[in-house]
Amino acid sequence: MLHAGARSLGATAAGARHSAAAGAQLLSRTPLRGAVHRASALPAAPAPPTRRVRRTAVAAVPSVVPPPAAGTTHESINGRVVSAEALFSSAYLFSLPAVQRPYDWADDNTLQLLEDLLDSLGDDAAQPIADKEQYMLGLITLSESTPGGGAYSRKHIIDGQQRIITLALILAAARERLLTAASGSGGAGGAAPSPDDKSARAYSQMAASLEKRLFQLGDPATDLEDQPRIQLKSQADTGFLTALLTDLEFVRRRGREVHCEGSSQPKLWANMQAVNVRMADMDAAVCMQLAKYILQKVTFIVTLSSSFSLALRVFKT
Repeated sequence: MLHAGARSLGATAAGARHSAAAGAQLLSRTPLRGAVHRASALPAAPAPPTRRVRRTAVAAVPSVVPPPAAGTTHESINGRVVSAEALFSSAYLFSLPAVQRPYDWADDNTLQLLEDLLDSLGDDAAQPIADKEQYMLGLITLSESTPGGGAYSRKHIIDGQQRIITLALILAAARERLLTAASGSGGAGGAAPSPDDKSARAYSQMAASLEKRLFQLGDPATDLEDQPRIQLKSQADTGFLTALLTDLEFVRRRGREVHCEGSSQPKLWANMQAVNVRMADMDAAVCMQLAKYILQKVTFIVTLSSSFSLALRVFKT
């Protein structure tokens, strides 16, 4: 079963660049800020203590691909830098193969990633998001679940489920905070002032944009049905995660008992509540900037293989 250890990734200085080999070596050995997990083929082990260290930019995909198994033909792989905006689009619907271990990030890992993203966003509200530093969040290894792939076809996550799911939880919490602000109820305890009409409209529009990224809406013109962005190994876990990402009434059951099954659901719930509490007192304008920063500037190196077996070979290399 694949194992996810605690790792994270970012950038040391604007414009810093490394070779593909250096990037691959760094990803495989450096404990990084934000507690990003790197899977291995070893049995599950307790996550090591997280440490806050400087982030390192990686701008290339390792070019060495292991040879295909004997008798295998027509396998292909491509790698590129992909933004979170693209990752949460119709081009990427995710599923977890049976070999993946359950989601297991603790809330301190999630909050550390959130604080790291806020640090990278910075305090200069006047600086356009486009001018801010890119935040590289590591390697994602995927495989096509159907021949040919393409939009609306699911990709198996071989490596990267902890980061993808956690980033989705953070975006969902941002959506809830923006909807709360747009309704005029302010922050926790109603401490924040009600927004003017222009701000309320902007918050609502941003929240609607986030919802479309967290859940893939269907298209009646092409007979495509609504689909969860992330499909976990069981229907129960998939439904639970989808409710966390899209159902405000479910998420707002803070302090009330929620029935969680298995090993993933308690951690998904705890992480969502921890991020919601952190964002409750956050200024809505900052929350909206954070959501924009994540979508525009958080990037991954994504390798997409034509087959599951090839993706596993790449992952183990």
